[in-house]
Amino acid sequence: MMKLALALLLASVAFVTTSPAYAQATSGFEQRRLAAMAQFTQRAAPAKADCNDDDLRGNCGVLRPLSFAISSLFRDSDSDEGNAVIADSVAAVGRVVRSAKWRATEKKATIGAAIPLQMLVRTYFLFGPKGTKAPGRLSESNQSGIREAVWEYAKGRCSLESAGIDRVWIVKGSENIHLLDVTLCWEAAELLSGVPPRRYDDASSTEQQKAAWNKYLKEYISQRAKYGGLTEFFSSYYKYSLIGIFNVADFASDSRLRELASNFLDIWYADWAEEQIDGLHGGSKARIYSGIVEPGLVAMEPAWFYFGIGVMPVGIGHPSQVFMLTSTYHPPEIVGEIATKKVTTPYIVKSRRPGLEVAGSGELMDAKAGGILRYAFVSPSFVMGTSMLARRPLKDWSPASSQNRWNGVVLRGSGKRYLYVRPVNTSRSVYNSEWGVQAAGTQLIQKLAPPFGSKSGPLTIWYGSDLKPEQVGDWYFFDSSAYVAVRAVFGRLEIRRDARTGLTVTDELSPVIVTATEREAFASFDDFKAKMLRARLSRDSDTVQFSPPQNGSVIKFFYRSGRLPEIDGKAIDIAPSFGFESPYMKSIWGQGVITITFGDKHIVRDFAN
Repeated sequence: MMKLALALLLASVAFVTTSPAYAQATSGFEQRRLAAMAQFTQRAAPAKADCNDDDLRGNCGVLRPLSFAISSLFRDSDSDEGNAVIADSVAAVGRVVRSAKWRATEKKATIGAAIPLQMLVRTYFLFGPKGTKAPGRLSESNQSGIREAVWEYAKGRCSLESAGIDRVWIVKGSENIHLLDVTLCWEAAELLSGVPPRRYDDASSTEQQKAAWNKYLKEYISQRAKYGGLTEFFSSYYKYSLIGIFNVADFASDSRLRELASNFLDIWYADWAEEQIDGLHGGSKARIYSGIVEPGLVAMEPAWFYFGIGVMPVGIGHPSQVFMLTSTYHPPEIVGEIATKKVTTPYIVKSRRPGLEVAGSGELMDAKAGGILRYAFVSPSFVMGTSMLARRPLKDWSPASSQNRWNGVVLRGSGKRYLYVRPVNTSRSVYNSEWGVQAAGTQLIQKLAPPFGSKSGPLTIWYGSDLKPEQVGDWYFFDSSAYVAVRAVFGRLEIRRDARTGLTVTDELSPVIVTATEREAFASFDDFKAKMLRARLSRDSDTVQFSPPQNGSVIKFFYRSGRLPEIDGKAIDIAPSFGFESPYMKSIWGQGVITITFGDKHIVRDFAN
């Protein structure tokens, strides 16, 4: 009996043992927090002749001074100056939200005021009369000023009608902007409840608004968990999408809402963790702007902050990161172990995502229909990802889904070792500009011309500055931490001669092939090149068939008729029964029960009720 008891005790200890990599990564967490907070040093917006009075963002605005102020109060390093900066920011925000010019454009109103107001709300909840960090550290005049500025924003924009749970899939403008707006409506009601009664423009009370927005956000979060998560997955705007979620997770008085928000952050970080190596995210993405951020560096800030991966990124000093840095939220240990694991055996990550709109609605998403199958191949030296979808007209898609999609590969070792396929943009963005298929480490991608895609020029294979192409026949090869080969199916690839590194396709209709492999799969780089040159590739008037030498899969792509691609004779399923399917995350589409697994450990996040 004693031996059995001892065995059970040892088994339970083994079950909860933290991996050495994760233990080392988390050992300096508080030191990283303080180092990051010290990056917020800008006390005032610089005086510039071209600054507008209503510009609250960028170098002209209040975001960076507010970050300094929050950091000062959080660290108790200079509370007087912090309060002085907050007073200036409150005055600037109040002036803007009271102006007729600001109210004239709904989207501009949200963009211009929502982020600084979210920061002010966070300051109030951390340091106000009932502050969770340091009650009373925020001056009484600033407490009053924040309440009035938030009220000016909310009283005419937030209504019981807009908080209806039948509206949780309406996306106005873009997903991150809409999420900033609706969480700010909740924050206003949460902050103003319990103080002298106020009436919104629709005659509702703060208590009615609080109840309505509590219910709305519970449904909003649960619906996203049931149907694949955020539409703007791993976007350049990811940090703005999570701002309001952090505030809800930290400050909601409704315990179930607070739990749902925290659980949603758990699945967001778990989803990121399984598609990255060394903090570099290689899965497919939406709304990634060319030239603004290296694709693999999306979410490098939490990779360093939470898990100690890499060195402190420059982006940690962005004002939006102050929400993460001052939060009590931390991803659960199991997510950290996924993030810090050493990949030794390749694995596949699949997830079904929302992207389609209800026909003719203009802003209502058809979430249950999904529309996108994300596929990522995670290997010891690279991660390749593709958003696989049907060839559908642009009008079928939400702009939050179709804008600036990213399909490509990120290689281990540097944020400048990446390669992705996208047409040249003829304006700031492209929309529904390409479609493709992926099997293991091989992609076929084709440009979508009107009426399918919009605002796009020639299809181009873009690559990072750490990669140097070598041409052999119709193929271009890259020798890096992994071997990569690319080619056009028709026509040829031409090296771009401008500031950006890329290979442009000369044939408008031609798909391109991108294949990556571990170096160890071949005797040498020359061996890889020789076998790629002999790889099976056939074409006819409608189809391309390709079989990469590293795994033998047969990929069939219907470049003219637009039928769903096939892998080994079977059409891809873009509407599977699962929501998440990988060695680390599993769920059934529409149920909202997500299991996160690492080794013998698992946790369940239940959004069903």
